[in-house]
Amino acid sequence: MMLPPASPSLFTCSSNNLYGISALICSYCSVTESLPIAGRIQHGWEPGPGIVIEAMNESLFDRYYVWSKHAAERLGLARIHSKEKDGLLTDISEIKDPERVVMIPVGAPYLYLPEAKDVGPVAPDWLLAIPGHGTVSSRSAHPWHEYLTAVRRFADDRGFARVSVQLYAEDDKEVNRNTVKEFGFIPITCGPVGNPGFLGHVRDFIRQHAVTTSDRICTTGMYSLYENRPFYIVGAGTVVNDPPDAYDDLVCNMDWIHKRFPGIWAGGLEGRNEALEELGIKRSPEELKRIFWYWIWEGA
Repeated sequence: MMLPPASPSLFTCSSNNLYGISALICSYCSVTESLPIAGRIQHGWEPGPGIVIEAMNESLFDRYYVWSKHAAERLGLARIHSKEKDGLLTDISEIKDPERVVMIPVGAPYLYLPEAKDVGPVAPDWLLAIPGHGTVSSRSAHPWHEYLTAVRRFADDRGFARVSVQLYAEDDKEVNRNTVKEFGFIPITCGPVGNPGFLGHVRDFIRQHAVTTSDRICTTGMYSLYENRPFYIVGAGTVVNDPPDAYDDLVCNMDWIHKRFPGIWAGGLEGRNEALEELGIKRSPEELKRIFWYWIWEGA
């Protein structure tokens, strides 16, 4: 086996291990996990390309593997973390050496889960609610109740008898579970983000339920539409960042969602084509080998 050339750009990024992404990609390509993936893989959907420009300036990586061409085109929405510009939107001009940065669409890692038959939802009246994470852990009792009240109203209006609320690992605490149960909902979780089977659990939950909701446009919403499960924005605006964050708050900004993703805003399966465009194109194992491990297979 060839060894990688002595270049710092070939150091693998630790965030590639989130949600079991690197293990999933290696398995799909039949490649040993000991081989470094030269660059950083986008691990979740967000308004920009999933990359913070300040990190790009300080990083050794020169390859960024994004889900789709749309993510690459939205570099202008990347957020810069600094005292002077905290929460502001910026553009590619903020990158110190933009010619060094290569953004390569590879398709969302979710697309590379092993094939498994979808037998349909367990029950047609079972709803999955996924509150956004990151700001959720700071929800006080009032915002939690406000969000869950919105979910209850939606469930009652649409005739859903059962509701599961999927808690992100940082929010999977007894106090939050008890609040969810007070509304008659079922708290569930996919476990730690470092769990290699995380994305598989996400898919299982999506497929078990008939409909998915979130208080924002989000990664799991894209996955749900991919799985042909209707997705709705429910409870948008019940929780915002404190202090406000012009970048993160876009995902739950109703006007922004309506303008940029009218299909997803409309709800149901109307936004499926938009989601598929965001998730990108699934590549063959041979293609991914040449992309992620180009220093071995380039020219092969």
